[in-house]
Amino acid sequence: MENLDSIEKMILDFNFIENLYESIRLVNPIEKKVYKIMKGSGNLLKINDNCYDFWQNNKVCENCISMRAYNQNKIYTKIEYNETNIYIMTAVPLRNHNVVLELMQNVSSDYLENDQKFDDIIKLIRKQNLSIVKNALTSLYNDQFVFERLPHDIAISYRENINVSLFIIKIKDMDYINNTHGYLVGNQVIKEVSKALKGLPRREKDWISTYRGVRFILLMYGINENQVGRICNYIYERINGLNFSSNDVPVKIEVGIGYHILKDKLITPEQFIENAKEMIKVENKLERNDTRPQKLTQRYSLTYREKEIALLLLKGMSNTEIADTLYIGLSTVKKHVSSLFSKTEVKSRTELVAKLNNERTNDIKIESYTGELP
Repeated sequence: MENLDSIEKMILDFNFIENLYESIRLVNPIEKKVYKIMKGSGNLLKINDNCYDFWQNNKVCENCISMRAYNQNKIYTKIEYNETNIYIMTAVPLRNHNVVLELMQNVSSDYLENDQKFDDIIKLIRKQNLSIVKNALTSLYNDQFVFERLPHDIAISYRENINVSLFIIKIKDMDYINNTHGYLVGNQVIKEVSKALKGLPRREKDWISTYRGVRFILLMYGINENQVGRICNYIYERINGLNFSSNDVPVKIEVGIGYHILKDKLITPEQFIENAKEMIKVENKLERNDTRPQKLTQRYSLTYREKEIALLLLKGMSNTEIADTLYIGLSTVKKHVSSLFSKTEVKSRTELVAKLNNERTNDIKIESYTGELP
């Protein structure tokens, strides 16, 4: 990377820094790659290796202070460990160069006396590190984790050309539940929903988190459009069917679900989330016109991508605007619009919008999700 040699010279010119730390390296916190090793590495890492390989756990660090330092442009420190040693690690952001300087010092001798003590210390370190990125109420990841992990997921999707799907699940009527039944009941509702969602991540890179209090974010790799539909349907059925009561008074739990499938596009985490939230907004607007409390009736056997496009057509968007909103090609939009015409038996956009508006209970028929996640 440009100017890495000059960064190395600048750092190592301060001899006391080199003497203080066992390992000094430059990493890209988004790509999770080692760009330059300026001193040591315990023979564990080479240039372009994954930065987290140093910790010998074969996965991205849950409490990534380098990403935190990069996001907030502040210096952060944590205690971390690998299979044999304990380290104090400091992350120094160098935003002008899009890298983070990582300084690591082995402090095992200050903490360890025997194997049993090592295990005890490791448990304490892990508990402390996870407490920073976990929600205390649900034990799921928290907002901080979302914005420290999503940039990496987006980069992986772009670099490896694979689908990364973000679902946002919102508990409806939480203000009503809190005001009617109290915040203790509201918190219990959040806990019950989190339990229902907790088993959804199945792949190693998948994850789920709380988001802004009454929302949840589910991130899944390698999911296609049909699978997205089955997962959404599974979430609806599982949560909307929860039985919960307060002082023998039934508490109704319903959720709204939005999603966005990303592939081969670079967008910000905020854009990724907003694209998913937009589908909740449109669905809620349509549902207000429905005289029945349940979800819009499954009617035209559309795929979830076709539903996504149909909802945006109802908002009056052009094909170009839809392509920009969904980050897909214009030809892809046209293909799906043509399929919508065929399935709804219309010949024009005007007829399609009129028919969908007249069908108050029109919703998408989604294949029933029968158990195992794809």
